[in-house]
Amino acid sequence: MSVVHVNTLTSDFSLIGRREQVVGSSVYATRSQFGDGGRDHEIQIQCRGEGRDTRESELCVCVDKKKVVHVRRLRWNFQGNQTIFVDGVAVDMMWDVHDWWFSDAAPDCAAFMFRARGVLEYVPTTRAKTTPCRPPAIGLARR
Repeated sequence: MSVVHVNTLTSDFSLIGRREQVVGSSVYATRSQFGDGGRDHEIQIQCRGEGRDTRESELCVCVDKKKVVHVRRLRWNFQGNQTIFVDGVAVDMMWDVHDWWFSDAAPDCAAFMFRARGVLEYVPTTRAKTTPCRPPAIGLARR
């Protein structure tokens, strides 16, 4: 009779996605890490406007109270993406607010995704200027 030795392989894992569903507010905040072993960052998402036909509608995303994404005229810019830098790491931010912004029915969904790039995927050439994040002046009204 022979003895068989089995080597178990273990690997490190990391969170690559998280889903949260929020209904009602035009301001949403959460905490997340953008890299293995990185520190937690506060992410705040604000949608402002008086309805879907307004020109003043806008989307603001703040990381650690610094405005990193500012999108105006959501009627035309309801989907998009932008690269932001958090602790020197390039993070792709994607948004899709179409169903939420244009829905006449009960509250619909908006999607916001953040994906940290690997070190070899991107070498930054310039850095975006960040501005302090201010609380919203106007809430979101749906008609």
